[in-house]
Amino acid sequence: MATMSPWPPCPQDDHVPISTMSPWPPRPQGHTVAQGGLLLLGTLGLWVLEGGARTLGTPPGTLNASGTPRWDLASAFFFSTTLLTTVGYGPVAPLSPGGKAFCLAYAALGVPFTVLTLAVVARWLSVPVTRWPRRYLRTRWGWSPRGAAGLHLGLLAGAVAGGFVLLPAAALWALGGSGSFLDAVFFCGMAVTTVGLGDTAGAPEGQPPRHLYRVALAAYLLLGVTAALLLLAAFQQLLELHGVSAALRPPPDPPEEDGGLLDEGGQ
Repeated sequence: MATMSPWPPCPQDDHVPISTMSPWPPRPQGHTVAQGGLLLLGTLGLWVLEGGARTLGTPPGTLNASGTPRWDLASAFFFSTTLLTTVGYGPVAPLSPGGKAFCLAYAALGVPFTVLTLAVVARWLSVPVTRWPRRYLRTRWGWSPRGAAGLHLGLLAGAVAGGFVLLPAAALWALGGSGSFLDAVFFCGMAVTTVGLGDTAGAPEGQPPRHLYRVALAAYLLLGVTAALLLLAAFQQLLELHGVSAALRPPPDPPEEDGGLLDEGGQ
C-alpha cells in the first residue's frame, strides 16, 4: 500500500532546483573590495589627521570621539563607518581643520558609493532571502503571490528585528554598554535605520575590549543597514503586488497634440 505524502501537490516545475529557477546576480566582489579600500582610506586619513589633533590647532586636553585628545585606529574606523552609512552619532566629529576638510571630501565621494555598494549587496542577497522563500511558499504550499509576499515580509521583519535589534541590544546591555535594555534597543534601532540619535553606547571598561568593541559596532552598522535594505525591498515588492506603488506614481505626461505651434508656423 502506497503511503500518502504529507506534502500538498505542487506544479511540475517544483522539482527544478531552486538555484536554477532564480539565478543569482553577479557577485558584488568588485564593489565590496572597493568599499573596503574606501574604509581603509578613511581610517588612515582620520587617524593621521585626528591622531595629531593636539598639534593641529585644537585646545590642549580637548576630548574627541575616542575619549582622548588623539584618535586611535579603532575610533577612526568606527567614525568612517558612521560617516559612510550616514548614521553620525552625537558629538563624534573631527576637531582639526584638516580632519573637517577631509570629512567633507570623503563624505561627498564615499556616501554615494556606499549606498550603491549596499544596494548591490542587498540585491545579491535578495535571491536566497526573498525569492527562494516566496517561490517555495507558492510552489510547495500553494500560496498566492500576494499571500506569499505578505507572509515572507512578516517573517523577514521578525528576523531583522530579532537578529539586528533585540539580540544585539541584549548583548550590549549584558556587556554594560548601555544604561538599560530599553536604551540598548533604542540605540540598535536608531543604528539600523541610520537615524543615529544621541551618542554611541558606552564601551566596556578596559582599553583592549574597547578597540574591539568599536570595530564590532562598525561591522554591525554595515550588516544592519544591509538587512534594513532587504526588508525595505521586500516591502516595496509587496506594495507592487497590491498595486499600491502604481497608484502612488505620478500620472504620465499627456501626449502632445498634433497641430501645435510648430505645425501652424510651418503651414
